[in-house]
Amino acid sequence: MRLKVSKIIEHSSSIKTFCLDPLDSYQKYFAGQYLTVHTGKDGDVLRPYSLSSSPTNPGTYEISVKLIEGGSGSTWMHTQVKEGDELICDEPEGKFTLQQAALTSVFVAAGIGVTPVLSMVKYALGINDTRKLFFFYASRHEEDLVFHQELLALASEHPNLIYVPIISGDVGSAWEGERGRVTKELLEKTGVIFKRAEIYTCGPDEMMKDLEDMFLANKGSKSNFHKELFMIAAPVNSGFSGKLTVNYKGVDYEYNKEQSLLDFLHSKKVRVRHSCKSGICGSCEVQLKEGEVRHLNEDFFSEEDLAEGRRLACASFPITDVVVDKHN
Repeated sequence: MRLKVSKIIEHSSSIKTFCLDPLDSYQKYFAGQYLTVHTGKDGDVLRPYSLSSSPTNPGTYEISVKLIEGGSGSTWMHTQVKEGDELICDEPEGKFTLQQAALTSVFVAAGIGVTPVLSMVKYALGINDTRKLFFFYASRHEEDLVFHQELLALASEHPNLIYVPIISGDVGSAWEGERGRVTKELLEKTGVIFKRAEIYTCGPDEMMKDLEDMFLANKGSKSNFHKELFMIAAPVNSGFSGKLTVNYKGVDYEYNKEQSLLDFLHSKKVRVRHSCKSGICGSCEVQLKEGEVRHLNEDFFSEEDLAEGRRLACASFPITDVVVDKHN
């Protein structure tokens, strides 16, 4: 898609929202999905950014981008993109979408992880969903709650939205919100009943893991727990040592440096279809036929899919000799 940057909103020194208007036809999307933006001078650095806008406002898109130190995509977006520019993006994608299957929806976000769940809340309110919607928005510092005022306004307009901002770091005496972390006690005090709730969360891995353990331990259904991972980083220690053999489509390659399968095969000039390189889009899926890899995004596939050998090349790090093929 070709999109024109119609407006840039600077929330803080590290977060900007880019309002994008289609130059061709508008593509519909689901709340919680993302756009893969072709960043960089040559448009060859692909980065997925969650849509913070709502499908109930069709005809335009909004993505909110956090400046990451050393991040080539976010640095380019923050320093090079200006109003009036044209961006190339892939069509909206993503499995982290609003299901609305339970009696209540609970949204838990931290940092820039707020963007996909903010889209979900806007959508639910936009279709006049009358169920209770709980939104827990956590950050270390008050200034990092960049959508705080917008959420306060939404909560004042919609009595069924219960908005709970939380600060875990130092905060001034004027702060009247919650302090600390997202705990079972806080959720229950606010009115969350785990067995009746569906949870959507995006933020640090540790926070999401603790929340999932809490939810399942309190009669929550695993099918009602949804989380989004923004970015996958190479593991500190995958268990790899020495030399291994990667056999891809019948050809052996010597693997002697800890890399994802995708990066390794690209270093051997082997073309593998990919898009986000962050374990989100699924376009680099491969078939693991033999051997073992450390797969950093187990939640992308079901247990049945994993048993069948389905893996993401960008999230797979060989720890034994492996035989891999293109996914059919």
